[in-house]
Amino acid sequence: MKIAIMGAGSIGSYYGARLQKGGSDVTFIARGDHLRAMQRHGLTVEDAGKWHLSDAKATDDPSTIGPVDVVLFCVKLRDTETAARAIKPIVEPRSSRCSADYISVVVEQPGMVRKIGHLERLAFGEYDNSRSPRVEAFLSACKAAGINAEIPSDIMLERSTIGPIRSHSLTRQFGLDLMKEVVSQSVEHVASHSHLTLQKIALPPWIN
Repeated sequence: MKIAIMGAGSIGSYYGARLQKGGSDVTFIARGDHLRAMQRHGLTVEDAGKWHLSDAKATDDPSTIGPVDVVLFCVKLRDTETAARAIKPIVEPRSSRCSADYISVVVEQPGMVRKIGHLERLAFGEYDNSRSPRVEAFLSACKAAGINAEIPSDIMLERSTIGPIRSHSLTRQFGLDLMKEVVSQSVEHVASHSHLTLQKIALPPWIN
């Protein structure tokens, strides 16, 4: 499977390295010192152990890669529009582009990334939530790479962080308590500055 990592910083470099180690054809699209380090010395990853990819392919020009099967889009929000335009030459209608990740990785130094903690989960899928051959193929690539990946039943719900928060009893209750506290503090603030007597406001039933 041919994969491009758009925005190969910390998270992108980690997933790309794992996928390449698992047998996929990966190209890292990066910039700055991290790009130059990968081009000269490869990429080092520190997770449960420490290992090195001496043959990491890295570039700052997506147009040199050619069409790919999957693009992992790992850029910061401020770079989204520019990065989306940059990958147009490598994206085909069959290319998979929708994902959500839960992981903590840092660039320890140029050419080296380190995973922090044990949390790791990559979710992806079609916009219509069908289990198409391409997402099944990418799931197989992730499994071969040892990545904790899955195809959720609703990828758009997965992409909104409220989905996982609401699905877990503890984080759901924490979110409700937080909203109640915000409402309570807001009411007290308005009352103290307006000399009005305000009744206690309850959260609407649909929130629960």
